[in-house]
Amino acid sequence: TRPRHDWGHRPGQRPSRARLSRTMAVSTRRSSRASLDSSAGTGAVFCVLLALQYALQPFLKVCIAPETHKVSLVLGTEVAKILIAGAMIAVDGPGAFARTFANWTPKAASLSVLPSLVYAVQNYLLVVGASSLDSVTFNCLNQSKLVSTALCVYFVFGVRQSLTQTLALGGLLVAGAILQEGGGVASGAEKDADQTRAKVAGVAAVLAASALSGVASAATQFSLQRLRRTSTALTVEMAVAAIPCLLLAHYGASDVSDFSQRGGFFRGWTALTLIP
Repeated sequence: TRPRHDWGHRPGQRPSRARLSRTMAVSTRRSSRASLDSSAGTGAVFCVLLALQYALQPFLKVCIAPETHKVSLVLGTEVAKILIAGAMIAVDGPGAFARTFANWTPKAASLSVLPSLVYAVQNYLLVVGASSLDSVTFNCLNQSKLVSTALCVYFVFGVRQSLTQTLALGGLLVAGAILQEGGGVASGAEKDADQTRAKVAGVAAVLAASALSGVASAATQFSLQRLRRTSTALTVEMAVAAIPCLLLAHYGASDVSDFSQRGGFFRGWTALTLIP
């Protein structure tokens, strides 16, 4: 007997071009669905790690001495980004550097300058806020950056939030307002005028950093999605662009003699400072 073929045609006849096209389309959809499932799983893992980072922030504050130079902390953060990104490239194996920067162009690299400067200013404001507020107030106020990010993503990409997401963002605003109202009378020591001004300055710094976070997030998302940049390449570019700007801004606005006093630029640094 002649073998039967599962092509929907007479035995010995090859499938039509239309049928092959439909088969390839189904295979492509399945591959895309599997890729999306993998991306969703990876995104969920990183969301959990990010949540753990925010949960640990109040405990990491004790690792930074009060007299530590704020700009040096921001500079150390940028250097740490480059080192971690370099380690990830090295672990990725031979040719990883070429793959990471395969889509690099001067124009694309120049677009990394704006978000890098915004992130540098944001990190400086967060350091100011963390030194002026208690850990719980700082951590809760810092979450208001989600509101700024949602607004910027909507105006740049047209992405709307669902009703549940909108209610959650509204809850963040209400929580921030409650913290600001109740934080000023939390303890008798804060009745002092200097401490009250410091607390107000800390709240303003964190809220300003949260507003900048939305701008930086939208710019970063534009580079990653529209320009097809890799996250590792973008991280390195932004850190490299931020470091000289931080040094120029600080040394240009400060007296050189200040760096020889009280330990210089890295005063207050200890081994524990490297943890956060």
